[in-house]
Order: sequence, then C-alpha cells, then structure tokens
Amino acid sequence: MEHIRSTGKVLLEMISKYQISGMYFFLFLLSLAILFFMKKEKENKNFLISTSLIALFVVYNPVLAWILIHYFLGEDVYWRMFWILPMVFTIAYTGSNLCAGCKGWVKKGGVMLVIGALIVWSGKLAYSNEFFSVAENPYKLPQDTIQIVEMIQEDGLEKPRLAVPISLCTTIRQYDGSLHLLYGRSVVIREKKPRRLERIYNQINGLEKFQPKKFAKRLRWRKVNYVVFYKDFEKHEKLTKYGFEVVGTTDSYILYKDARAKD
Repeated sequence: MEHIRSTGKVLLEMISKYQISGMYFFLFLLSLAILFFMKKEKENKNFLISTSLIALFVVYNPVLAWILIHYFLGEDVYWRMFWILPMVFTIAYTGSNLCAGCKGWVKKGGVMLVIGALIVWSGKLAYSNEFFSVAENPYKLPQDTIQIVEMIQEDGLEKPRLAVPISLCTTIRQYDGSLHLLYGRSVVIREKKPRRLERIYNQINGLEKFQPKKFAKRLRWRKVNYVVFYKDFEKHEKLTKYGFEVVGTTDSYILYKDARAKD
C-alpha cells in the first residue's frame, strides 16, 4: 500500500507538470462535457467519450501507474502515458461540430475565432521550451552537428567510432546513421553509468579531472577513432601529446582524431 501511495505522489507531480504547460487539458475536459450533451453523430460522440474516459482511468489510476512504472515503463518516462489521451482529436471534433451547428457564415466565423483564440491562448510558444530551437538548416539539426559529421566523412575513415559530449548524443546519428557512438542517449539518461564508459563519459563532459594519457588509452581500448570536446574546455589540447590530432572546429566544439587510426 505504501508503494502505491508513493506512486500516487509521483503521479500528482507529473500531472501538475503536464497540466501547467498549458490549458489544453481543461479544454479537453470542456470538450468532453460539450460532447456529452450533443445530439448529433452519437456513434462518433460515444466513441470519443468512452475512449477518453478509459484513457483517463488508465493514466490517472495510481494502482495501474505503479504496475506500469515498476514493471514496464519506469518512473522517468511514465509522463509519456499522457500522450494516449485523445485531447487533440476531441477538441478538434467538438470545435468543428460547434461550428457546423451554427447557421450563417457570421456565426460560424465568430465561433471559429473564439475557438481559435482559446487554443492559442491555452498554449505556449514551442521555442519557450529549452529542448526546442529555431531550425538553422533544412535538416533541423544543430549546425555544429552537421559540420562535425561532414568533417568525419571528408576524413574518409571507414566505420568510424565516436565519443561525444552529452549535447551531441541525440543528433549525430540523425544526420548519418552509419556512424558508431561509444554511448548514446540510453547511457546519458542513466543516473549510474556503466563502469566501462563512466570515466570517458565524465571526462568528455567535464565531470571529473581530465587525465589525457589514461583518457587516450581508454579510447583506444574501446576502439574510438574520433572524440569531440567542448571548445571552451581548455585542457583538451593536451591530448595531442598522446597521438591525437585536431581535425577541425565548429563554433562550439573541437574534433580530434586518433592519428594511429588506419584509413
């Protein structure tokens, strides 16, 4: 019972964070209430109401949440369960039916403006989120990522393996899936890193004292051909004493290659 209570507290925190990002959840509930009293298209109406209620019961039930968190999803990603709530469909369906029920273009236009204003007012600008930024190129990837990958491609090494900072882990392979990363997002989100990768990971990301000689040895042991550092990490240049050379730089990063790697 105690486990379920603690899960309930976690669930409440997730709900608070999820709902505070905008008013869409309340628009969703309002749409369900309006649908309940609508007389048109009973089959579609009943389908949306029933699926929404089932989804709400599954997502907001602390007992089911405990089962899903401990046996299937994990606490870190349970918030993705909120995605099964058919909020967009329900709001859109209700809004379009309200417009359709109005007679004359003036009334229809007025209802559309009100609904549109509510939706805009309820949301937040996407770029206010730290994980979103204005696209710098047609690939919608950071320009630094593209430059680093293209430098590696031009270098011509077959089946290269890379070790990169946290900030590049999720974008490198989006541009070139043939590149091999020493670690990816799955390692980044772990609180406790695998021992075989922990020292490399920590030193690249500036989480512990940089030891260039041991660092170079660990990279070769893991058959890493390229390593990327933040440009403002001043001690990276010491790596050149142990057989690594600079391939190129970007605005934020510097790319090194193991000079002993065979082309």
